[in-house]
Amino acid sequence: MYRPDPERGAGVIRRPVTRNLVAILSVFALVLGLLTVGATTGQDSAEAASAGDFNPGNIISDAEFYNPGTMTANEIQGFLNSRVPNCRSGFVCLKDYSQATASQSAKSEGCAAYPGSGSESAATIIAKVAAACGINPQALLVLLEKETSLVSDTWPSSLQYRKAVGYGCPDTADCDANYYGFFNQLYNAAYQFKKYQANPGSRGYVAGRWNTIQWNPNSSCGSSNVYIENQATAGLYLYTPYRPNDAALNNLYGTGDGCSSYGNRNFWRLFTDWFGDTHSGSSIVRDTSSGGLFLISGTSKYPIPTMDVYYALANLGSYRDVPASYLAGYSTGTAASELVRNPLTGEIALVQANSRHRFSTCNQVSDWGYNCSTAIDLMPGQWAKLPSSGDVSAFVVQPGSSTVYYLNAATRFPVDEWAGVLRLNGGGAPWVGTIRNSAAERFPVGRVLATPATAVKSASSSDVFLIDGWGSRIRIPSMAILSEYGLNSIRTLSDNAINGYPRTGADLTIVANCNGTEGLVHGGAFSALNSNGTGIPVTGLDGTTCAAFAGGAAIASAAFVLTPGSPDVYLLTGGAARPVWGWNDVLRLNNGSAPVISALAGGTVQGLPQPGGVVAPYSLVKSNQDATVWVTDGLDKKLRLDSFGTSDALGLGSYRVVPDQLLNAYGTTGATLSRAVSCSGTTYVGLGGTLYSVSAGNPHGLPVVALGDACGLLNRSGGAPLDRVFLKSSTSSVVYYLAGGQRRAVNSWSDLVALNGGSVPQIFTVNPSEVSTLPDGGAATL
Repeated sequence: MYRPDPERGAGVIRRPVTRNLVAILSVFALVLGLLTVGATTGQDSAEAASAGDFNPGNIISDAEFYNPGTMTANEIQGFLNSRVPNCRSGFVCLKDYSQATASQSAKSEGCAAYPGSGSESAATIIAKVAAACGINPQALLVLLEKETSLVSDTWPSSLQYRKAVGYGCPDTADCDANYYGFFNQLYNAAYQFKKYQANPGSRGYVAGRWNTIQWNPNSSCGSSNVYIENQATAGLYLYTPYRPNDAALNNLYGTGDGCSSYGNRNFWRLFTDWFGDTHSGSSIVRDTSSGGLFLISGTSKYPIPTMDVYYALANLGSYRDVPASYLAGYSTGTAASELVRNPLTGEIALVQANSRHRFSTCNQVSDWGYNCSTAIDLMPGQWAKLPSSGDVSAFVVQPGSSTVYYLNAATRFPVDEWAGVLRLNGGGAPWVGTIRNSAAERFPVGRVLATPATAVKSASSSDVFLIDGWGSRIRIPSMAILSEYGLNSIRTLSDNAINGYPRTGADLTIVANCNGTEGLVHGGAFSALNSNGTGIPVTGLDGTTCAAFAGGAAIASAAFVLTPGSPDVYLLTGGAARPVWGWNDVLRLNNGSAPVISALAGGTVQGLPQPGGVVAPYSLVKSNQDATVWVTDGLDKKLRLDSFGTSDALGLGSYRVVPDQLLNAYGTTGATLSRAVSCSGTTYVGLGGTLYSVSAGNPHGLPVVALGDACGLLNRSGGAPLDRVFLKSSTSSVVYYLAGGQRRAVNSWSDLVALNGGSVPQIFTVNPSEVSTLPDGGAATL
C-alpha cells in the first residue's frame, strides 16, 4: 500500500482490489492439505498465528525481512503450486504466470543490477528481485498475498497483476501507470524498502524511537505511540502507515470495527501461518566482503571487535552472512561491547554468560572499565533474549583465576573463602562477574579479607581473634566466649593476613552492640536488652558481624541465664553472675512476670565474677549464725531492721535464712531501716504495708532513710501528701497522733478534729506491731 512519492513520508492507504474475499478464502481452505514441507525450507515450522504474539513495534525482524536466501526459485515455484494446485479454466494463476522483464541497473541504496529476460516465471522474478535487493522472497510472497491475493487466487484478473503489490496506488486515484505490471510492481516495491533502509532518519517512521501511528486512514479514529524496534518494521509502516487495533487482532482472520486496519496485521499473520516466527534469525551479521562482525540494532550497526564480545552476545543469534550492500543501510555506531542499554527504561547492564546483569550507577560502570555513554542500545525484542540475572555486585573474579575480589574504596580485596563473600554480602550469594584485567588492575590489591564473624589465629601465636566486619579483629579471651558466638572452629591464617586487621583494645564479651542495640550473645544468638543492667563491658560490633547471629528472644527487663543441665538461674548484674535464691525472687526481679532465661555455657558463667547470690530487693534475710535481720536495698546494699513493726509498716513480709555468702554479697552502710523513707526524692511513711507521701511540714518526727533506685518495687499510694498522720491498731480503738517520732493518744473526737486543723482526718488502721514498736509519747496535746 505504497504512496507514489516515497520521499514525502506517510501518505494515504490505497483502495484494496475488490474481489470476493470469501470465495478466495474458501479455495485456500480446500488446498491447505496439499502444502509441502519443502515450501518452508530453512524456516521455523509454520503454525497458526496467535494475536497475543503480535508486537506492533517489531512486526518482523531485520534478520528475516532482509534475508534473500530463504528460498530458491524452484522452492518458490513449489510453494506457489501448493497454494493453487488447480487454476480455473481461462485464467492464469501466479504459479503459471510469466513475462518479459527489463534490466535494471544497480542502485546506490542497495539493489544490485537485475538482468532482464524475454520471459521469466513469477517464481524466477520473485527470486531474482529478492536476490538483487536483499529482501526475503517470503516477505515478497506475503506482500503479494496481502495486497492482491495473487498467491492463492485461482482466477486472478489482469487488474491484480497490474497492481500486484499496490505500489504507487493511492486511495484517491488510480495507480501510477509508470509502475503497472507484475515485475514493475514487485521490483519497485523491493527497491522502495531498500531506500527506506538506506535513508531511515528522514522518514515519517523511524526505528529506535517512539512514533505516532494512526489506527486507520480516518484520523478521527485516533492514534497510538509505538516504539519501533527495527528498520524492517519501520519500512512496513512506511508502506502501510496504520496499526491494527484490538478489534482487528481479536478477529485475526476476519474484520474488526470501523477503526480497524488490516495491512500490517495480515502481513504478520500470513508470514506466521506460512513460514513461522517472524522474529527468527540473528541480530549478528558478518560482512561477506570483509569478514567483519556487526550487531544490528535499530537503524545502527555496531562493529564487534572481539570474539569475547561475540560469545557474550550469543543469545542474539549466531552470525549470518550478508553483503556489504545490506550493511550500507545501517549507520555505523561505536564498537559493540558487553555493555548494553535498554532505551525504554534507561537500564544499563553487563552481558556475561548469555545473561544481563544490571548496573546500579554509572560509577559502578566505570569501576568495571566501561563508560555509560558507550552502552549499546538494544531493542526490546533483543533485550528480552538476554535473560535477567543477578545485579552487578562488588565481587569480581579475573580471567583464569578463582580468587574472588571485593571492590571497595578503590581497592581490590581478595576474599579468603566463599563464606566470607556470603557474609560480606549480607548473607545472600551475590553475582560474581568476570572483570577485565585492565579494569581490575586499576585497583591496588588490599589485605586478605577473612570471613566476618569467624575465629582466626596466626601460626606464630596462640591468641584467637574474632574477625569483626572487614575492618578489625577482637581478641577472644576464652573458648567459652568463642562458643557463645556460635563458633566451633578456628582458622589459621598467615601473619600478614592477621595483621592486616587492626586489633581493638578490649577483649570480646558476651554483651554486644549491634547497629545501636545492646544485646546478650549466647549460643550464636543475639537477644536485645531493653535496658542493659548486666554491667558487663559492651563490645561494639560491625553490622556484617551481627548479621551472622540468629535472632534470640528479646530481654525486656533483667538478664537471667542458666547453664545446661543445672536448675540454677543467674542474674547478670554489676558485671557478675549471681545465683538467684528462689523462683519468687526471679519473678520479683522481673517486675512480677516470668522472664526470658537465656542459656550460657557453663564455662561462660564460671568465667564471670560470682560475688554471691541475690534475692529480690526489700527482702528480709538473716544468717543462721546471727539474730540480726537485714533488708536488702536493691542488689548490692542491706539495711539493719530495727523491728518487725517497721517491716510490717513497709509491707516487707517475713524473713528468710540465707547462706552467709549471699548475705555478704550485700554491703552495709551502718544505717537502720526506718518506717519513714525517701524514695526518688519524695518522703514516705509506711502504714499498714503501704507508703504514703508526707508533706514537708508533717510533724511525724521519724528518721528518714534514703532508699536506692529499687524502691519503686514497694507499694506506694498515689494520694495527696499527708500533713499529719493518725493511726490505730487493728485490735484497739485508741487513735494515735504521730509526732516527734512518738505515738500520742488522742483523748476525744474534738481533740482529733482540732489536731487536724479543724477537719476530720484520715485514720489508718495498722498492724498491732506497728503501734507497739513506736515510742509512747503520752497524750496528744493541742
